[in-house]
Amino acid sequence: TGNTGATGNTGVTGVTGATGSTGATGSTGFTGVTGSTGATGSTGATGNTGSTGVTGNTGATGATGSTGLAGNTGATGGTGVTGTTGSTGATGATGAGNVFTYSVKGTTDVTIAAPLYTGTAAFVDMPQMTLTLTPVNSKVYVEFSAKCTYSSNNYEEHLMKYRLVQDATNIKDAYSYGKVSFNGTDVMTLTYTLTTTPGTPTTIKIQWSGESVSNPTVSFYNYPATYPYMFRSLIVTDKP
Repeated sequence: TGNTGATGNTGVTGVTGATGSTGATGSTGFTGVTGSTGATGSTGATGNTGSTGVTGNTGATGATGSTGLAGNTGATGGTGVTGTTGSTGATGATGAGNVFTYSVKGTTDVTIAAPLYTGTAAFVDMPQMTLTLTPVNSKVYVEFSAKCTYSSNNYEEHLMKYRLVQDATNIKDAYSYGKVSFNGTDVMTLTYTLTTTPGTPTTIKIQWSGESVSNPTVSFYNYPATYPYMFRSLIVTDKP
C-alpha cells in the first residue's frame, strides 16, 4: 500500500443537524463549604406599641408583714371646746333628824252656809288649807288658826266647826263660837301632833262646817283678801 496522501482542505461546514434528545441528569455534585457570616445589619425602626393586654386575675393576698416600729408620739392637740353642762341629778333622800316647815295661808275670800243646828252638818274642805309632804321624821306638828265672821241678821252663839284630817282619816274636831254682841267668832287655834312614816307622803288638811243655833240661819265668812282681821293658815313642822 502506498503512503497516505496529504490531508485535503476542510470542506465547507455542513448544515447543523437536528438537536438530539436531552440526556439523563447527572448525579448532584458535592455541597460547597458554608461561607462566613455576613456583617450584622443595622437595627430596624421601632415598631408601633401593641394594644394593652387583658388584665390578669388578682393574685392571692400575701402574708401580713411584721409590725413596723412605733412612731414617735405626736404633739398634744389643743384643748377642745367645753361641752354643755349635764342635767342635774335627782336629789337624794333627806336623812332623819332634820327640821322642815311647810305652810299655807288663805288668800281668797270664802263663805260657808250654816244650816239650823242638828249636829249633822257636813264638813267640806276649807279652801287652800291642804298640805302634802313626805316626812323624814316619825312625827309632824300641826298648827291651824282662823278668824271668821257671820252674817249680821241674827246675833247668836252660832257654831263654827273645824276638823283636822290626815290621809282621809278624821283626826280631831275643834269648835269656835259666834259672839252675841257682834257678828264675829272666837279666834280658832288648833295644835296637834300626828304620827307619820318617814319617806311616805302624807296629806294633811282642814275641813269646816257651820251651824246656826237659831233662825234665821246665817252664813260664815273668812275674808282675808278683804279684811285684815280675818285669816286662816296651816303650818306643819317635820322635826324629831
